[in-house]
Amino acid sequence: MIAELSSNVKRVPIPRIFRILSGGVFLVIIFCSSCREGDAYREKIRVLGTELSTRPHTKEDVRALVHQSRFRGLTLREDSPVEWGVEAPIETGAKNWVLYIEFKDSKVAALRVRTADSKNEHPKSAPPDQVFP
Repeated sequence: MIAELSSNVKRVPIPRIFRILSGGVFLVIIFCSSCREGDAYREKIRVLGTELSTRPHTKEDVRALVHQSRFRGLTLREDSPVEWGVEAPIETGAKNWVLYIEFKDSKVAALRVRTADSKNEHPKSAPPDQVFP
């Protein structure tokens, strides 16, 4: 009986354009959500840079500061004894910011914000580079 009823029900095809448009809307929603998250992480990088510029910080100070809950989501990379990086999560197009921290005599000597794909290019909305005596 159920088989008879289901065979009598006509299946209405969903137009292809509707499927394409709904897929596009879904991608826009994901992209906008990613942009807002990226903005939040860029703000965390700004705040961290501001805090590190207030006084001479040691490597231990930097490590402790980055691991505070308010900087959750940022990743500390201790790549070398003279330069560390603090990264925001990866964004589409490698737009995520990286705060490069240079050390001299185990104290913060310079702060530079760059994007993940270019250590030389300063993002337009990033804070200016800071070099300490």
